[in-house]
Amino acid sequence: MFSKNSKAYSVYLLFRFVFSLAASMATVLSIVYHLEVVQLDAFQLVLVGTVLETSCFLFEIPTGVVADLYSRRRSVLIGMFLYGLGFLMEGALPWFATVLLAQVVWGCGDTFITGALEAWIASEEEDKPMDKVFLRGSQMGQIGGVLGVVLGTLLGNINLQMPIILGGSLCLLLGLVLVRIMPETNFSPAIEERQGLLKDFVCLFKLNLGFVKGAPVLLALLAITLCGGLASEGFDRLSTAHFLDDTVIPVIGPLNSVTWFGVISLIGNGLGILASQLL
Repeated sequence: MFSKNSKAYSVYLLFRFVFSLAASMATVLSIVYHLEVVQLDAFQLVLVGTVLETSCFLFEIPTGVVADLYSRRRSVLIGMFLYGLGFLMEGALPWFATVLLAQVVWGCGDTFITGALEAWIASEEEDKPMDKVFLRGSQMGQIGGVLGVVLGTLLGNINLQMPIILGGSLCLLLGLVLVRIMPETNFSPAIEERQGLLKDFVCLFKLNLGFVKGAPVLLALLAITLCGGLASEGFDRLSTAHFLDDTVIPVIGPLNSVTWFGVISLIGNGLGILASQLL
């Protein structure tokens, strides 16, 4: 497994499992951490989420240039190290300013990975049916996510900073492993003739825009994503505060407020696994 000749499919499944484990571990109790350790108010919570969403929006196109013109493998590796750095900043330095900066760092990392990972495995394993590859990757991610929720909840009961710091460390470790084992043999840049970074950026943007304009399904997906992004932050950031401040959370044995959020996440992940299996 740990050689550059590893099959891309095996590396892809490993990535989906470990990355989901690390991300779930770091984020399952992150809002509780923001409320109880960093002590953010409602406005600051929404601002943190808005900074993350805005970072993803602004960086998505320039980071896509790296994947399409230079290397999808390189793009994924950069994303992993940024994810790890962002989580470490967020967990180790419980201040509002560093939490905001961390959203920019790991939000940028997310844009380096999204799209690039799927394009990488599609080009490296072009003989495999991609629907089955993506489905199996999704299932591995869900398994890793469930394990990450369990570990994050257990660690969060000890210290709310611990799962975020360990999740970031695991992302950095995965990045180092991928440097060694992640192959890239079939990459071809979207634009063969280079005209300088700015001109290449504009040319690639026009090329991708042409794809979108010619595909109503892609336009619909963009509209859905825009509406979902606009609608999500109020629920994503304030639902935890609402549960902690405005509802009575029963304490039953080990089920304290921290553990309850882990249980809720496990139920959500379980429903996701069931839905993907049915599909």
